[in-house]
Amino acid sequence: MELLGARLLAQVDIAAGIPENALSWSDRRMVSWVGDDSLCSVQFGQSRPRHAAIPLPVFGSKVECIDVLPDFSRAVLATSTEIVEVDADGTVRWRTDFPRRGPAPWWSYPACVYGADGRDVWLYRPDVAADRAEEDKVFLLDAADGSILAERAIPTAGHGARMLRHPDGSVLFDVGEGQDGVAVYRGRRDGGELTVHDYGWADRCLLSVSPSGGSFMTVDHGQSDVGFHSYPDGETITTVTAADLAEEDPEDVYADWIGGYLDADTAVVTVTDGESDATRFLMLDVTTASVVGTLAERPYLLGDGTWVTRDELGILSQWGLNRPLGNPRL
Repeated sequence: MELLGARLLAQVDIAAGIPENALSWSDRRMVSWVGDDSLCSVQFGQSRPRHAAIPLPVFGSKVECIDVLPDFSRAVLATSTEIVEVDADGTVRWRTDFPRRGPAPWWSYPACVYGADGRDVWLYRPDVAADRAEEDKVFLLDAADGSILAERAIPTAGHGARMLRHPDGSVLFDVGEGQDGVAVYRGRRDGGELTVHDYGWADRCLLSVSPSGGSFMTVDHGQSDVGFHSYPDGETITTVTAADLAEEDPEDVYADWIGGYLDADTAVVTVTDGESDATRFLMLDVTTASVVGTLAERPYLLGDGTWVTRDELGILSQWGLNRPLGNPRL
């Protein structure tokens, strides 16, 4: 398979020294991380990258999730005990404590994202693992003051969640329950109510939403395949098994929980050979499931045909393909 060439579009070196697992990637072409005393964020686009540093208040425990508005005017952060919103100069706009954890909590991490228009905040709170309730909860908060607009209990006992915005204002999210699997949901505001649709899967991990919002991508919890699904119904468009993508032994390759949409019609799927530990980043045509190329490094996909890589020095580089894939929408 051809290793496709790439052209360098931009570089940013302010993430030097930041561990890769500390970086939080957003569907708004942004990468953010918590530094010693500030929240740093970079937004990539077709022009020069923009970046900002928001001073942070003191937290009593580790920050587990962050989201930043595209204009850097506000950010929301959550720890295991609270959720906080700050403005661009670090002033706390509102701060809400979670109920006290019970006497026998497990490890657990909340998840939070702004809604599509920035006027509300979605929050997943792992109440079962925190030993504070018999069901987890999802909240829709008013971004102006943190007040609860709507809430819904869900029948999970999750350790954490991934929340992805959808262009129509909904949020897709999965809840990881360790060896018990993963549940995938679609949440949306319906008047004053919070409606949560359960896709009924126990073995799919949510990975990415297409730029148009017409489809989304999942990986099997056991890492045997990658699926593409129509939105909002979740019907399977196509499935690609890891064995289909093997170069040698099809029984010794697995799909990684890394990848997503490069553009509306092309996705990147990551497969690893279990014996050699060699990892490949394969570009797939979403409709035909055919491999159209390979990228050289782990990509953080921006959805506009470009992607970002991070080198050993922490430098973030934005790339584009040297030539089109024969895809009219690239």
